[in-house]
Amino acid sequence: MYNYDGAGIYRLTIGESIYIGSSANVSKRIKQHLSAARSGKEPKRIQEAYNAHGSMSADILEKVRPETSKYDLLKLEQEWIDKLHPDLNGCPVRESDPVDNLVRFMKEEQLAKSRASTEEHPFYKARYERTAERLTATIEDQKELYFSPVGGAPKVASNQEAVKKYQAGRDAIMLRPSKEDGKEIRDAAARAGQSVQAFILQAVRDRMQRDN
Repeated sequence: MYNYDGAGIYRLTIGESIYIGSSANVSKRIKQHLSAARSGKEPKRIQEAYNAHGSMSADILEKVRPETSKYDLLKLEQEWIDKLHPDLNGCPVRESDPVDNLVRFMKEEQLAKSRASTEEHPFYKARYERTAERLTATIEDQKELYFSPVGGAPKVASNQEAVKKYQAGRDAIMLRPSKEDGKEIRDAAARAGQSVQAFILQAVRDRMQRDN
């Protein structure tokens, strides 16, 4: 039922639970899910459901044209999530821009790995933290990748080029607040649904506008 090498939205069904996903190559992605589940390497929600039922079925919900952007494919995926309310999706509700949410989710995942690293593994902790910061620093370039068509080459050739492009047009200002102030800023940024950098920049712009 899933022998389709084009882009689109797919559904995994495990018992009474479902997962909604999107891919530029639906057939390949579904086969990856099946292989990972058999090897015990799927994300926790899907893996636990698979372990409980021992089987997984898949079907294609919607096909899209190759010229469709990855951004539009992601929005279409969200429409199906809103419609079917899948219980196996990790973040079923996205209240703002889908790419902003995706990049933020990726960063939170890396920070969670960082927090899970013990004092005995400082290398891995630092690596995950650097990955999270890089995701935030290159969010605009990450977005550019999503506006490329699902059936064509992305506008940014690689993450390394994206980082170089971003850094060439950016200044660097270091802030060293106290731990208490830092926590308050992070909490406020989280409540606003923004990265710490975006939150601080907006606050500075608002202050400069008032002063002018």
